[in-house]
Amino acid sequence: MLLSDLEYILLRLIRRFVLKGHVIDSVCRFIPYYQTSVGEKSPVQIVDLYWKYCLYAGINPVGKTILEIGAGCTNGTAYEITARGGYCAAFDPSTPLDRKKDEEIFNHILKRHPYLDKGSAFRIYELRDLPASSVDLVLSHSVLEHVADMDDLLKQLNRVIHSKGSMIHVVDYRDHFFKYPFHFLKFSRPVWYRFLDPGGLTRARVGDHIGVFRAHGFKLDVLEREMNVPAIMKIKRHIHRDFRDHSLEDLATSSAVLLARKC
Repeated sequence: MLLSDLEYILLRLIRRFVLKGHVIDSVCRFIPYYQTSVGEKSPVQIVDLYWKYCLYAGINPVGKTILEIGAGCTNGTAYEITARGGYCAAFDPSTPLDRKKDEEIFNHILKRHPYLDKGSAFRIYELRDLPASSVDLVLSHSVLEHVADMDDLLKQLNRVIHSKGSMIHVVDYRDHFFKYPFHFLKFSRPVWYRFLDPGGLTRARVGDHIGVFRAHGFKLDVLEREMNVPAIMKIKRHIHRDFRDHSLEDLATSSAVLLARKC
C-alpha cells in the first residue's frame, strides 16, 4: 500500500463517519484539500460559465425558461440567471434551502441588479411540479457526478424539456478529495459505498454519461473535455477491475461539458 493510500483512506473515513451535516460547514476551512461549493460562494462565476457554454452551443439563454438542477442550499445561481434575463427554477431534491445564506446571496446580487425581484426565481424539490414541455434549457454545475440514478433523472427531464430544448452539464469527474484526483478508482464498489464515499460520489466516467444520455434519446456532444493523463498513469496498475472496461481516455477525463439535445 502506498503512503498516499494511507492518507487518503484515513481522511476519507473521517469525512464519511465523523464530519457530517452542519459539522462539515463549521470546520471545512481546517480540512486538508476540502473545497466548498463554488455556487455558495460565487454564483456569478457559475453563471458566467453557463453563459459561455451557451454561446459555444449557439444558445441564447435570455428569455428562456431555465431549470438548474443541483442548486445547493441557496437559490443564488437562479437569482443571477434571472437578473441576466432568464426565468429560472432551482431544483435540488436533497438539500433544504438555507434561508439565511440565501438572503445574504440575494442581497449581494441585488447590489448589482437593483431591480431584481426575488420571486422571479423559485425553488422546487420535485420535477413533477413542472408542467410537461415547459423548460427550454437545463443547466448544472458539478452535479451529474453525484446522481446515482441517471435513468430516472433523464426520464423526468425528458418530460419537462420541450422538443427543441437543450441541456448543458458541467461535470467534475475527479475524486473530490482533490489532492488525489483518481484515487477513488482504486476501490471496489462495496468498499467505496460502505466505507469511503463522502456522500453521493458515484465515480461515473464521461463514457457512462454519454451512453445513458443516448439511451434516453438525446443527441450528446462533448463541448469541452479536460484530461489528466499523468495522474491516471501514476495509479493505472492499481485501478480496480470494476473499471477495466473503460478506456484510458475515459478514466483520465477530469472534467467535461456535455451538451444534450432531443433527437
